Amino acid sequence: ALTDYMGMIEVQKALNAIPANATEPLTWQMWDGDSSNYNITVSDARPFYREVLDASVPVLIYNGLRDTALPFNGAENWTADMGKSVAEPKRLWASAGNVAGHVTAYANGLTFVTVQ
Repeated sequence: ALTDYMGMIEVQKALNAIPANATEPLTWQMWDGDSSNYNITVSDARPFYREVLDASVPVLIYNGLRDTALPFNGAENWTADMGKSVAEPKRLWASAGNVAGHVTAYANGLTFVTVQ
């Protein structure tokens, strides 16, 4: 049912996946983490982040709260493990007076942010 729904031209236009004047929908399929537009080059990037943090370079990791391909809680867990000591506990952050997500800052320069 989801494939049929997402394959509808009206739905794709409403999501701005295709131009409003398009006459044909895109072929929709479930994303498996690989496509011609995305190339997974390493299976685990955490060693690279650790190297950068060890060089005292601040790192910001962010996830969209509505990202169904990569849920935020996985990144929240590995950043907590990598950050170790919390400098600023998890709190809300806002933009233009509206809640925009959460932010946690760690003593080693790592910051994890969620974005709505």
